[in-house]
Amino acid sequence: MKFEEANKHLKGVPHIVEEQARELHQFVLRQQSKRCLELGHAHGASSAYIAAALDEFGGHLDTVDLLSAAQNSRR
Repeated sequence: MKFEEANKHLKGVPHIVEEQARELHQFVLRQQSKRCLELGHAHGASSAYIAAALDEFGGHLDTVDLLSAAQNSRR
């Protein structure tokens, strides 16, 4: 998925600004890694930008976060 399309859906999701998101998306595209692992994903915005880039060439993303992180984000 192109950055602009992903960004349209993710506007306002906390913890990553557009400039960082674009850099992350471009990094994944440049690396062309088939598998990525993200440790700690909070609201999942960075995960979505990584997944959008991976979608362009058929990669896969795994994410891991602590259950306590999800509970803390609801407060």
